[in-house]
Amino acid sequence: MKLMRFSLFFILISTFGLLAQSSDIQVKVNPISDSRVDWEIELSVILPISPSQGFVLEIPEEIVPIPVRVRINEKELWLRNIGSVPARDSVVAWQTVDTGVMFLFKNRLLKSGDRLVIKFITSVLKTPTVNNKIVLKEIVSRDDGLKVANRAFASGAIPSLSNR
Repeated sequence: MKLMRFSLFFILISTFGLLAQSSDIQVKVNPISDSRVDWEIELSVILPISPSQGFVLEIPEEIVPIPVRVRINEKELWLRNIGSVPARDSVVAWQTVDTGVMFLFKNRLLKSGDRLVIKFITSVLKTPTVNNKIVLKEIVSRDDGLKVANRAFASGAIPSLSNR
């Protein structure tokens, strides 16, 4: 009987551990000194999928993000403000879009299980922000060009940014 209870307990703990693994985006926010509206935000996520050529970071409209660093598994990559897929796997292209920032990279650069860290600086146009939700959506290649997938593969929330 004790063995059955122990086995059931072990199975339940294992199941809850698997369910607890999520694709939540961890967010760190730090003020930039001597400024009332500028912030440094760092996003970190363990990728649950292998995005083929890019992703879009959807962010609240009150936040104007400028990427300054991208790392994959502690390897820093070059950031270029261009609108095309880079030819080198050491480069990540970025462009601002209506919903946030689009990141493009060489096919299969990111894999499921990779740790992605993005740091950007931002000016917050209005505080407090109305919506603090952020999501990552995959960019997929179609016959008619690159398209943003409808479903998010990771999400998170930006902590409250207040006037200093």
